Amino acid sequence: ANIVRERGNYSRALPLYKRCLEIAKPLKNRIPYAATLNNMAIVYKLQGNLAKAIEMYTQSIQIRDEIGDLKGKARTLNNIGIIYNDQGDTAKALQYYLESFRIKEDLNDPYGVALGASSLGGVYSDMLFRIRPDNGEAWGRENQNDW
Repeated sequence: ANIVRERGNYSRALPLYKRCLEIAKPLKNRIPYAATLNNMAIVYKLQGNLAKAIEMYTQSIQIRDEIGDLKGKARTLNNIGIIYNDQGDTAKALQYYLESFRIKEDLNDPYGVALGASSLGGVYSDMLFRIRPDNGEAWGRENQNDW
């Protein structure tokens, strides 16, 4: 299903993922089921069906909460944050990015923390440019040598 999705054949990937759910449902290990929901959400997002993507992500989070999969939960929260950020809903994006970031901090996941900080920085940067578009460009010129 992942290969089919990566090749852009979303309408074929979804039935394959649904079959994966059927196979994973009776397993005692619920991680594959939650991961498949996450993958389905990616397809729905790519198709532009954002409400369905969020629904799938939310189901994945519920399972990850039940089984204590904090790393997977953080990843899924970040994915929801991406959707809200892409829609320009910075308040909701920040909510999901922050929750994901805090989990990654608690897990002592330096790579996850770095990615989370980058996501948060992107939202704050977007907010800065919306509030003060004239100052954002000037700030960039003034601080370009700091990098």
